[in-house]
Amino acid sequence: MRRLLVVLLVATAALVGSRAYAHHSFAATYREKDSVTIEGDLVQLDFRNPHSFVHVDVKDKDGTKVRYAVEWGGVGQLGQQGVTRETLKVGDHVITPRIGKPVEIEALWLNAIWIASRIDRRWAVTFEKGRAEFDRRFWNSRLGCLFDVVDVDHKPGTADESLRPNQIFAVGGLPLALLDGQRARRVVDVVESRLLAPLGLHTLAPGSPNYASHCTGGPEQRDAAYHQGTIWPWVMGPFVEAWLRVRGSTAEAKREAAKKFLPSFEEHLQTAGLGHISEIADAESPFTPRGCPFQAWSLGEFLRIKTVLL
Repeated sequence: MRRLLVVLLVATAALVGSRAYAHHSFAATYREKDSVTIEGDLVQLDFRNPHSFVHVDVKDKDGTKVRYAVEWGGVGQLGQQGVTRETLKVGDHVITPRIGKPVEIEALWLNAIWIASRIDRRWAVTFEKGRAEFDRRFWNSRLGCLFDVVDVDHKPGTADESLRPNQIFAVGGLPLALLDGQRARRVVDVVESRLLAPLGLHTLAPGSPNYASHCTGGPEQRDAAYHQGTIWPWVMGPFVEAWLRVRGSTAEAKREAAKKFLPSFEEHLQTAGLGHISEIADAESPFTPRGCPFQAWSLGEFLRIKTVLL
């Protein structure tokens, strides 16, 4: 069975006796105040106008199978986002992860607004408000870093403390760093101490709930581990950029970074895909390379570190 990871940012309705159709009363049809994270097998895809539906069989806590209908947009709306009839197939395994406001998406969005404000000053107020809200909503004073997601499952005021590398984009990897000073340094220090590994950054901190030490097994097992601890080499580019930034990007800092972060990658060029860097690696020793051995974004970020950042 091929497994597919998708984010279903849509309303869900459990099929409990009656089917949900378009244009019925929203409150009468859907669990309006509930957000549901589902994981199950696709049994039917209705790709149509005005609304498409994904039907997923999910096992509840006692093993009973429950069928959910997930409402999507129409054919034209989905097509604009690259979704076609071929995107999902019956038998695919579907997961809905990190629902809410993920930290890296907010960083990307604020960078986009900042760029727009440099072209048209009318965006400047929006950017300043957004940045202030980012500082207020995402800072985790208990851990000294950023929350991974706020408004979890669309519940206002909630936050997910999962420690992932995504937060590094608030300090490095994008044109504008959203954090500076001590907060930026603390984020970099936490990521380095908790997530740094020989071939990149852990996608989830070791010891966390649902942490996966190895990305092995069948397609379902590998996909379940892909974002749950597995090491990603490409995020070293944003990390090294952030690491240098909080140290003033001095010549001394660059020499230290080269000595500290490059050797494992240069050694890896002689293994797996020769002259290249793998897509991912196991989260724990011996950090076996996995996935595509000739991964362009992994190699591209390594080259950016060597030729641009250092």
